[in-house]
Amino acid sequence: MAANQLSDDDAEQFLRDAAGGDAAALRKLLGRHRDRLRRMVALRLSSRLAARVDPSDVVHEAFVEAETRLGDYLRDRPMPFYPWLHRLAAERLEATCRRLMPTEAGDGPLETSSTFITTAATHPRGAEVQSQAVTTSGPAMLREESHRRMRIALEALQPLDREVLVLHYLEELDFSDMAAILDLDLPTVKRRHLQALQRLGASIAAIGRDLGGGP
Repeated sequence: MAANQLSDDDAEQFLRDAAGGDAAALRKLLGRHRDRLRRMVALRLSSRLAARVDPSDVVHEAFVEAETRLGDYLRDRPMPFYPWLHRLAAERLEATCRRLMPTEAGDGPLETSSTFITTAATHPRGAEVQSQAVTTSGPAMLREESHRRMRIALEALQPLDREVLVLHYLEELDFSDMAAILDLDLPTVKRRHLQALQRLGASIAAIGRDLGGGP
């Protein structure tokens, strides 16, 4: 377990303490997720928005809202705690994007951006995405060419396909948390993950043929 992660038992205790009015417990619980949420926001900022939006500010707004809505969350428990925070941060990010640059706001709070596309093409786990997507696509490519094809292929994916990949590979969420965030059932998320990999692999292969570089 990573240093900034809580065990299920610890997280549950912090939630119980927070429900009892322990503000320090709530701050500690939220603080454990700060870096993860900041990275999540940063992945979804275009270069233009990144110049105007500090991911820490978006996360802070999400935490303020979490404190306000914690009672409702604890009463209903609609999903695990981190996916709930993830949704709040995504909503705050969407509101920020719509306020600052309406033309760049997506159709929903989980629209991925060019930042993700660039990051995924060169991120160590991006290589894992590509290796799974192109297992039957032929010999390995030179790194620069591989990154180029990956960027083009990611741009061609539908937003939900890109989102499934970023949640699983860059944010390193399991399928259960992904299902809660995306408001889908577990079998559907697993199917969408496989389909996204298949579409990405097909796109990479097609790019290679179009460029005359083989599969």
